Amino acid sequence: VDGGEVGHVQFTPDGRYLAFSNYSQEIKVYDWRANRLERTLDFSIGGDDVSMFTFSPDGRTVYAACHDDGRIMACRMDEQKADRNLQVDDWSYPNCMTVSHDGKLLAVGCEYHRVTIVDTAKWTLVQNIVFAEYSAVTSVCFSLDDRQLFATLNDEAFVYSIDTATWVVSRGQARFRREVCSMVCSPTRPWLVATRRLANFLWYYNYETGENDEKTFARWDLTQCNVRFAGNGKYVTVAARDGEVVILDTEAGWKQVYHAKP
Repeated sequence: VDGGEVGHVQFTPDGRYLAFSNYSQEIKVYDWRANRLERTLDFSIGGDDVSMFTFSPDGRTVYAACHDDGRIMACRMDEQKADRNLQVDDWSYPNCMTVSHDGKLLAVGCEYHRVTIVDTAKWTLVQNIVFAEYSAVTSVCFSLDDRQLFATLNDEAFVYSIDTATWVVSRGQARFRREVCSMVCSPTRPWLVATRRLANFLWYYNYETGENDEKTFARWDLTQCNVRFAGNGKYVTVAARDGEVVILDTEAGWKQVYHAKP
């Protein structure tokens, strides 16, 4: 990363590329093994900087949200310029995004206790979920069968579960040791993986068996960490606010396979 803050970073689903935004209207896609820029995606259709993005399960589409004006956009990787733009009312700063495993639903977690659900085929609003707790939504992710949408709120250790058939919200059984800054679901196993705002380790929780454990990813605490899966669940990437990136191989004892500093 050539200087400046990294706003968001994420692998393509196949693990081949690593994409990041740096508080501009672009998303840059790198071949992380060759350390080479492959393409730059243009999201200027939203008229504001990109603060959050995610990939469709097949990796062909990138969904992104603007900072403040309630716009969610879509861009095909091969076209490199966003062509879908959805205006959402009662919007607040987007903190997190995820797509269901079948690719049909996009969920955006926002600053003021709200999750917005979008139909990716019709490009229409499905549901606006408002939590009773007036706190920022820090993470959202779907279970393997897409029947549950998991969410975490700022300064809370609990994981909330949303039934995607009825959109009823309940406080689930999962609870981490401390407050959660970033959480993801494995695309191949019933795992929730999370980290704190200032930490050098990950928690993982099996939402089918209740098993849980911790994995260290750095010698020192990193700030404002963001966690993502890639490579069909093989890799976990941890990106810190200052641009430091760590990649772990979950099939090799969570061994560190990549580490870069700005």
